[in-house]
Amino acid sequence: MMSWEYTEIKYPCPCGQGTYTEISGSNDWQQTSRDWRMDCPACREGYGLHTYTYYRHGMAETGYRWVKRTSLDAANELKTKARDLRSRAVMLLHNRYLQMIVTRFKDSSKKAVWRELQKNIPSFISLSTFYARTNGKTTQEYLAELLDNYTHCGYVLKLLDIDDSDIFILLTDAESCDANANDLLTK
Repeated sequence: MMSWEYTEIKYPCPCGQGTYTEISGSNDWQQTSRDWRMDCPACREGYGLHTYTYYRHGMAETGYRWVKRTSLDAANELKTKARDLRSRAVMLLHNRYLQMIVTRFKDSSKKAVWRELQKNIPSFISLSTFYARTNGKTTQEYLAELLDNYTHCGYVLKLLDIDDSDIFILLTDAESCDANANDLLTK
């Protein structure tokens, strides 16, 4: 049976009148858990816990930060808006250009398709991963999945030699929303 051991450490809360508790746990299999709990009643009303991912030494870590609840709510609204804008950009890309990119690669081998995508999309997947992901799929099915990734939109348009201001504006507005949300969360 695997047992968990927990430790609790108290820290001053943002208002300085109370505390919050960091709860860390670990088990025999080297699994860990971490959570923060607000003990101060005033801060519980005025602050929310923002969790985020950052990378340290190439490993994903989870960070925690107390943020004013109004800023946290506003940041969440901006992130939702950014997601919606990116979804609209992807939908436009599909509607306007999926058939064009499928036609471009109509008579190409899988390796030729991969080579062209690798050349035009930074950090594109390896050939073996490409083969694994396209196994049993038509070119149209795979290219439709490729276009679902909003980070590929600009590169696909460049590959097709198309300047679509509608898509560009949606993606630029989404980046702006994300930047504003991050500003709110780091104050």
